Amino acid sequence: MAVSRAHLAVSQEHEVVDLDAVRRAHAPRVPRYDPTTSLEKIARSQLPPTAVLKLDWNEGTIAPPASVSAAMVAHIQSADGAYLKWYPNLAGGDALRAELAAYCRVGQDNVLVTNGSDDALILLCQAFLGHGTSALAPTPTYEHFCVNALVTGANLIRLDLADPFVADSDFVASGIARHRPSMAYLVSPNNPTGIQWSTEDVRDLADRFPDVMFVVDEAYHEFGAIDPSTGRPMTCAELAVSTRNVVVTRTFSKAFCLASVRCGYVVAHPATLEQLRSFYNPKSVNQLAQVAALAALHEFDGHYRPYIELTHESRERFVLDLEARGISVHSGGAGNFVCVWVPDGRTAELCRRLEDHAIYVRDINARFPGFVRITIGLEMGRVADAIDEALHAMGVLDPI
Repeated sequence: MAVSRAHLAVSQEHEVVDLDAVRRAHAPRVPRYDPTTSLEKIARSQLPPTAVLKLDWNEGTIAPPASVSAAMVAHIQSADGAYLKWYPNLAGGDALRAELAAYCRVGQDNVLVTNGSDDALILLCQAFLGHGTSALAPTPTYEHFCVNALVTGANLIRLDLADPFVADSDFVASGIARHRPSMAYLVSPNNPTGIQWSTEDVRDLADRFPDVMFVVDEAYHEFGAIDPSTGRPMTCAELAVSTRNVVVTRTFSKAFCLASVRCGYVVAHPATLEQLRSFYNPKSVNQLAQVAALAALHEFDGHYRPYIELTHESRERFVLDLEARGISVHSGGAGNFVCVWVPDGRTAELCRRLEDHAIYVRDINARFPGFVRITIGLEMGRVADAIDEALHAMGVLDPI
């Protein structure tokens, strides 16, 4: 009893210490990916999706084919919904892995299905980075990867390209030689500039620096430039199969128009995938995502290929249209997006004015000063008119 009273006396004489606050104050700041979203603004507008041009997250701009939705509904309703109580097929399921292998023209043992390509990037950072390591990324680039790398305790080397709209592999090689990173992150086509890293350049880098893991993020693969030797979009997938220090990540969120269901995958040498499995959750890809992805692959030629071709044409017309209006627009030639430069850095104002037209674009001024990024859809004439009107109203565009 005496001990309890003594404890009470001490507690009454001294201010109570908030130990949790002390821990937070002394803990190192953990970086985080904190993007903005237009979904709440769109919901408040009460406009139907068909009236809104959501061009801020580089999602697909058409709906997936009816067969994809039907497959998801059929799974939900099958056996009166009884299958929903079970966990999904492990590791994406045999059927999806087989279809992905055929689509990528690789073996099934070269494919690992993930919860979006973001999950794939997290796995790679966990497996190959940590305290005492570093990752190099030509910038500007996809910022979520940068956060993933930093969270592991690794050092991040941002390699600013002299011209961000030119893929300068020699400059990247000199940066790798100087910094000797554990990992190099190459987005191809690159978000937000649209440049691509050719298979030949990546092979040369991988050969020159065998101790560096080259992560080629092909989230926008389907929107890439066509390789004349294959008639298909440029890719490092086959290189990744034969080269242990090259890995490719992809997603169904862009060209397949399935961002909401979250499905992606890794293409790599079997030994590399084995290293990832220590960090991999085999039940992370939900069954609806598996069903949707499998159905979408079956519709590639009939539904998605024409959409991709139209997107390329739309991007080229949009660039020419803006240039004719005296608007500074930039593209590395691939991807379903372009960058527009806003004089005086008034990117936020342009975005607000476009929202008045139910057009949502991405302000990337924080990571790429002076620019907004615009996803390419199939109604870009409306977007060009709105940008032209906004820049004239802002007084930063001279009359032609």
